[in-house]
Amino acid sequence: MSYVVTPAQYRASLAKIQGFAAEAGRPLDSGRGFEPAHLMFTVVDDDWDRAHATAVEALTRQYNQPFDRLAKKYCLLGPPDRCVETLREFADAGVRTVVVAPVAGVDRFDAQLERFASEVAPHFRRD
Repeated sequence: MSYVVTPAQYRASLAKIQGFAAEAGRPLDSGRGFEPAHLMFTVVDDDWDRAHATAVEALTRQYNQPFDRLAKKYCLLGPPDRCVETLREFADAGVRTVVVAPVAGVDRFDAQLERFASEVAPHFRRD
């Protein structure tokens, strides 16, 4: 499972993994226990700037380093439609399972999960 990568980086890494597996005679498919997964730090909020500020504050504190640029580049942030768009980019890159990691604080964890489940997740289904 990856985290803190862009869809393009994910696609390239997954291609490498698939290539190594094929060379070893072990093609990756769902029957072999390989699941292309990605963890995303998430703040669903109708205001992108507020979502970004929330993520920056929490992740800067958690990792003890500035997260302004990193949050913009790697986090799932903003209104539900923007989150759906970002997740589609990852799905197009090969991600099949997303682990959502809300970073809006313990007091808002349940609300963030509920909002993601009701406004973002329904746009995706597993075939």
